[in-house]
Amino acid sequence: MKRFGILFFCILAAVAAFAADKWLVGFAEDHFPDSYADGAQILGVDVEIAREIARRKGVDFFPALLSPQQLLPALDAGQIDCVGNGVALSEKTKNYAVIASGEVHFVALVLTDAPQKKVADLIGFFFAVEAETPAHRAIRTRFGDRIIGRLFTVGSREEALFKLQKGTVAAVLFDFDEAQKIQQSFPRQYRIIDEDFFHEEYGMLFRAQDGAQCDQTLNYLAAMEEDGTLEKIMQKYAAMPRPASGKAGVLPHRDFPFDFRVLFRQLGGGLFVTIEIFFLTLIFALPLGQIIALCRMAKNPVVSWVSRIYISVMRGTPLMLQLLVWYFGPYYLFQVNLSDLSFCGIEYRFTAVIVGFVLNYAAYFAEIYRSGIESIPRGQYEAAAVLGYTKSQTFFKIILPQVVKRVVPPVTNEVITLVKDTSLAFSLSVLEMFTIAKQVASANATMMPFVVAGIFYYVFNFVVAYAMERLEKAFNYYH
Repeated sequence: MKRFGILFFCILAAVAAFAADKWLVGFAEDHFPDSYADGAQILGVDVEIAREIARRKGVDFFPALLSPQQLLPALDAGQIDCVGNGVALSEKTKNYAVIASGEVHFVALVLTDAPQKKVADLIGFFFAVEAETPAHRAIRTRFGDRIIGRLFTVGSREEALFKLQKGTVAAVLFDFDEAQKIQQSFPRQYRIIDEDFFHEEYGMLFRAQDGAQCDQTLNYLAAMEEDGTLEKIMQKYAAMPRPASGKAGVLPHRDFPFDFRVLFRQLGGGLFVTIEIFFLTLIFALPLGQIIALCRMAKNPVVSWVSRIYISVMRGTPLMLQLLVWYFGPYYLFQVNLSDLSFCGIEYRFTAVIVGFVLNYAAYFAEIYRSGIESIPRGQYEAAAVLGYTKSQTFFKIILPQVVKRVVPPVTNEVITLVKDTSLAFSLSVLEMFTIAKQVASANATMMPFVVAGIFYYVFNFVVAYAMERLEKAFNYYH
């Protein structure tokens, strides 16, 4: 028994010794030239610096690429020993042991003849920024809620510059080095506003209890600067081309604690926008559908055929395409840029969403109304005429109540579809609930935001269906 005890102790000691000889460092993925994947390798300035520190420490170096949002949770969970880069030093990092390593400056790139001369002149205008980049975070930090709805998040630098050239946005946000390269390549097209839009300080982070390891790393960095090692590493990557693609070293386990209170608060703002789109669409589309239905049934052939064509176009093309037409159409068709205008305090982006939804759903409601009206037997009109009713009295007192009863079920189906279609507002960068859920899910590498958003949609639809069912029973006067 004693021998087993000694063996068990030896195994624990060996495991502890092995763990002590490993240094796991997390880096921000796709953070060229500081940390990035090139095939199966993890390269970059910060990676090489950490590798050299590990060599001088006499430990095995294990780098891992994570999304910037996952670095601190991975450190807290003990999955990594140190954060090598990718986290801005701020109020949320005050409880960590920190080694400040430098600053990143963000600037606004505008067209050469743009009237904006300083950062303050950009307030109220639309911006473009490449999604999930430090610049994306910087612009939201600088302007906060004032920028929400005015920010185009695009998939590439080229797309951002295209929007700038077409006048869709007033400025594109880049870090200074990238903006300078663009401006030097196209000096007649672009100009950098000579003022920091925002700057952030970055560094290496350790858990608070690992302060001794942090101090040791700082000493190694000082020695590397003194003997010229840091300068050699920086020169090595100065002219290195960016790799086309590749992923490596991603930690296989990313199940971090999830804060539902934060999630509900984030989705809550998007839910309010979803409800706004839903109710504004119903308020305007229901009566407009009635008018279009009457035009569709009009004896005047011009009015009738115009209504037919309108309904055919609205029902025959995707709603997302219609939203894009209403927002970008004025510029491409008439060279009129409405992106920086607002109506009754509502920016044009949101106005275009409401217009698109109203006109689309009005066409569907019009056909529902028409089928309801035409389902009423002609004999009722003749009987009303015999009794001395005028045409308007016949319609509103006899026909309309029956039509309402018959169209409630199909209208209910369209209303439920509308709840789900509100997610299409993302095509114009309106941050409704599902769009926010996608952003949160991407940032936290979890499907939970989609689950919560799905529950919200289901509850919302359940309430809508229950209300419409009560309305249907209220009109069930035959029974």
